[in-house]
Amino acid sequence: MGDLDKRSGQSFKWRSFTRAFSVSRPGYYRYYKLDITQNNRKSMPSLAEFELLGYKDIGQGFSAIQNRLTSAFKKDVLNASQKSMLSATLHQAQKAFNEGNNASAITGMQNFVEQVNYLALGEGTAEVKSRLSADAHAVVNLLSD
Repeated sequence: MGDLDKRSGQSFKWRSFTRAFSVSRPGYYRYYKLDITQNNRKSMPSLAEFELLGYKDIGQGFSAIQNRLTSAFKKDVLNASQKSMLSATLHQAQKAFNEGNNASAITGMQNFVEQVNYLALGEGTAEVKSRLSADAHAVVNLLSD
């Protein structure tokens, strides 16, 4: 089996910057290997988190994000106004996608990520922010393909 995906010249805007990538040959495999062959910095490369998101379609991605919002609200990680604001932005992006307007859907998801990034940090919020941001970036990638 060959490479599922190969990248070069990738850079990140800042430390712990979240980026999502669509794999050129997606599938379900028993093992995955990430091979970093070159680093532009003098220090050793570091990887804070690596997550495989298995969305088969964009609708599944929107549903996963909404489920994560609902779960965070039930666990008191998000308050009602935060959940309402994020759900409304997510709904607008999904509506744009359903109407065939991917550009507006992408903008909506980028707004969603900005809103997530400005959430007040409380107990459990950092993990929720990280997961919501990663899920939203995965949807943007699917919309961009």
